[in-house]
Amino acid sequence: MTRDDLLAVHRGVFGDVATKQVGMQTMLSLLAQSGPKKSLPSAPLYLFRLDAPAQGLTVLREREMGDRVDAMNWIWTRQGAPIRAIPEFAGFLRDNHLPELWDQYGPPELCKKDAKTDYVCP
Repeated sequence: MTRDDLLAVHRGVFGDVATKQVGMQTMLSLLAQSGPKKSLPSAPLYLFRLDAPAQGLTVLREREMGDRVDAMNWIWTRQGAPIRAIPEFAGFLRDNHLPELWDQYGPPELCKKDAKTDYVCP
């Protein structure tokens, strides 16, 4: 990620709709450059912050990136509520075996099982 890429993404995170679109295009270009299997560790978090939660979860689920702690922490914050609200979130939880863990030890306070036995975490 170049300095100009970083600036475009940060302007998108903190800017108006037009700068957000530029930031998003920059992230999509960087993801394309890195190939389908790899990603910068910061990419999911940037996508979340650019109001693209489904794309951020896709990167977390499908790409190798080393340390994912920043994006994983963001999901559980107040700002992460839009990520937890999208339909893809249940699959993300299953991919990370969290329902199995929660069935055994109990879920976090904000998560409950729904009628389909998926966890919902508003």
